[in-house]
Amino acid sequence: MGDGAPIGRLWVINSILIIVLVPLVSALTQRVSGYKMVTVGGVLCAASVFIVAMPTEWFEPLANSLPGWWLGYGYLDLDGIVHPYYVMITRFVVLLSIGEAFYSPRVDEYAAAIAPKGQEASYGALSDVPFLLAKLLIGSF
Repeated sequence: MGDGAPIGRLWVINSILIIVLVPLVSALTQRVSGYKMVTVGGVLCAASVFIVAMPTEWFEPLANSLPGWWLGYGYLDLDGIVHPYYVMITRFVVLLSIGEAFYSPRVDEYAAAIAPKGQEASYGALSDVPFLLAKLLIGSF
């Protein structure tokens, strides 16, 4: 995508969607078990990665359409053509954000639900260890 590609602007979509979707999804799924919500969210997040593995040609019509132009010229302030990678990354971030909105508020609830009585805090802390390890690993890069 070259120097000056607005990758940060693409990732901001995640923050915006999380701020909007987490309260909405949480309110609408109060009666659904934490396990189901974590499972659905995890599947959506895992599936989002496959979007960027698809052939670029599949996304060319969308990149050359009105939504693609809005994304490229209106939101990202691109010069020249809108490369299909921008559309692919946007779709990846949107699906990842939807999955995160499903699982993230319910991980601690699920950890507390499976914990033996009196060990809820320990289970909650242990449920955050993979996130901590990922942050340490990614931070080193």
